[in-house]
Order: sequence, then C-alpha cells, then structure tokens
Amino acid sequence: MVLVSHSLAGEIATYFVRQYPHWVTGAVLVDTSLPEFYTESETAKLVAANEQQIAALETQPQRRATRQLLAEADNYGSVHLAYHKLAWPQSVPATAIVSSRTPFTTAADAQLWRRAQQEFVSAVPDRRLVVAQHSSHDIPIGRPGVVINAVQEMVHGSALRREDGQPEPAAP
Repeated sequence: MVLVSHSLAGEIATYFVRQYPHWVTGAVLVDTSLPEFYTESETAKLVAANEQQIAALETQPQRRATRQLLAEADNYGSVHLAYHKLAWPQSVPATAIVSSRTPFTTAADAQLWRRAQQEFVSAVPDRRLVVAQHSSHDIPIGRPGVVINAVQEMVHGSALRREDGQPEPAAP
C-alpha cells in the first residue's frame, strides 16, 4: 500500500511503518509531524505554550472534543521526546510535502518545522521534498492537486520496485 498521512497523523504513520514496513511500498507525508521536529528544547517550548490552554480545558464541561484534546495533551512532553528518537525505516520511500506557510506562527518554530522536513528527506536517497506553494497547513484542502500528484508518483514508483526494494530492470 501507499500510506498517506497529514499533520499529527505523521506520528501514527511513523509508528505503523516501523512495525509493518513490508506492508508499505511508499508514503506521502503531507505537512506531517516528524520525529526530527521534536528536539528537547522545542518539546519543552510546546509543553509550556500549551499549559494555560490545557488548564482552561480542564475547567470546561467534559465533551468528546475536550476529552480528546486533554488525552492528546497527557504526557505530551515525554511522548514526543521518545518520538524524537525514532527513525523512519530506510526501506520505505517517502515524499514529504511541506506547506509554504507552516502551522506555526513564530519564525523560529516555522524554521524548525521546515528544517525537520529537510532532515527527514536528506537522511535517505529514496525520499523527496515537495513545497506546496501558496498553501497553508491544510494542503489537502487548499492544494489537493499537489497531494494527488505525489500519491500518483509514489504509486507509479512503487510499481517499478521489486519486493526487495530495488528498481525493476529496464526492459530490453
């Protein structure tokens, strides 16, 4: 299969592909949360920035959405420090699509987000980076063609690879 994920689902995709790399012939990661982003200092900054919002949520009536946000916030720091230590399997090709306007409002966070995407694709030859020009973090909504093209290219490329990950020999 070709795995496609967006935003925080990058974390789910990373854990999935690490556990089942033989199920995935390639992935398209759409402005996803990658392990490279969650440095110790960035994680601490995110935890601190969200403390007031979490405290306010805890005082609100417990609805499904509130419970989901609180569950996501629970152990956020330790979970993301552990996530930072993970690596995407080298045997699984990936295309990382990054938005031209990242999901972060500060220049430092936006720069770290872009650098994480670049580090991810630079780690292994069978990865590429696509910048979705004139896009927000909601690339699938604002620039669906960029995602569709990347998926089509990954499907076509995976059809050319044998099970051992090597390209099919060219026909004579």
